[in-house]
Amino acid sequence: MALVEKVNSNIDRLIQTCEDLKSDKASLNDANQLMEKTISEQQDQIKELHGQMEMLKMAKSLAVADGKTTDAKLKINELVREIDKCISLLNK
Repeated sequence: MALVEKVNSNIDRLIQTCEDLKSDKASLNDANQLMEKTISEQQDQIKELHGQMEMLKMAKSLAVADGKTTDAKLKINELVREIDKCISLLNK
């Protein structure tokens, strides 16, 4: 009888451990999904900020200060050439 009670006790303990692990797994899965969502949102935000940064860099490089129109014209010509290259690659 004592052996049967010991086996039953061990089985009950294993069942409880299994239930605890299932609960922990569900909690970890929820946390994982939340973190994946946060990562995705932050990656989108990073892309948006990179775009804004590039626009600010371009605006700054095109800003005409102290009569530096030549530099601005050269930068515009460089950008136009780059756009033309992109268009020609798209047309291929």
